[in-house]
Amino acid sequence: MAIRISARFTAQAFRVTVALGLSFGLGSMPTAAVAESSGSNALSIEIVNIEKTSGPLRLQILDSEAAFGGSGGSVAAFIVPAAEGSVEISLNSLPAGEYAIRVMQDLNGDGELGTNAIGMPNEPWGISNDAVGQFGPPSWADARFSLPETTRQTITLR
Repeated sequence: MAIRISARFTAQAFRVTVALGLSFGLGSMPTAAVAESSGSNALSIEIVNIEKTSGPLRLQILDSEAAFGGSGGSVAAFIVPAAEGSVEISLNSLPAGEYAIRVMQDLNGDGELGTNAIGMPNEPWGISNDAVGQFGPPSWADARFSLPETTRQTITLR
């Protein structure tokens, strides 16, 4: 397993570059975890509308409707520090296929998306394709994208 992260602070964004390989499920979300792969598809993820820096961003990359619905593991899951404005993450060597991305900012540090009494999120969250649901969470069909056709996802925190 190889981990390569280069980070630098800029005036506009905090950048993290991660080399990512073959699919694997994660029970918890490490800072960055990757495996070697012979694939060469790259994906750039920009998280925008970050208003607070008190709480890391937790990202999951999912490769099936079952995983997106919570019945399977993620291809990759990691935690990156929040920076006011935006954060950009670059993934290399992701195998071709269909994916969706979930991100939440863990303001209270409990590792879960906080919700209010009626189940509405009360911590910032976002989904690939900026998908939103009507009377519930977004669907896999609205969130999924294909690699190598899609090489960039901009996700707005809500």
